[in-house]
Amino acid sequence: MDPERGTAIADIDRLTASLSAVLEDSLQDIIVEGHLAPYVLDDLPVELTYVLRCDPDELVLRLRKKGFAESKALENAASEILGICLWDAIERFGRKHVAEIDTTSRSPEHVVEEMTDILSGRLEHAVGGVDWLSAVSEQGRLSYFFR
Repeated sequence: MDPERGTAIADIDRLTASLSAVLEDSLQDIIVEGHLAPYVLDDLPVELTYVLRCDPDELVLRLRKKGFAESKALENAASEILGICLWDAIERFGRKHVAEIDTTSRSPEHVVEEMTDILSGRLEHAVGGVDWLSAVSEQGRLSYFFR
């Protein structure tokens, strides 16, 4: 159990086996959601991965609203600043299969519209456009997130 959230910590091996069985038996495209995707999709082909990014301050506010402890919210924001999920996705799926989307101050509808435009080819997808590390560093606020 995660003592800060009261939730179970994922069993990656078990999740990978279960997900692989579902995906191998499917004749349709499937959407897999979650930050564990790079770890649980094993060697299955992935057409496109979206990495949703968010300004670290806004992320902390969102997580507090969801009941996260302050330390856990800051830990997630620090991970966002370093681009951990983006790095993991690029490492696992390759740069040409990753689309980075900044969700800061955007409605879910607008984010989904951008995702749909990327998937349909109406909008080019890219990575590297979000740089929270430079922004937070220039503001002299790294110590706030990295205590």
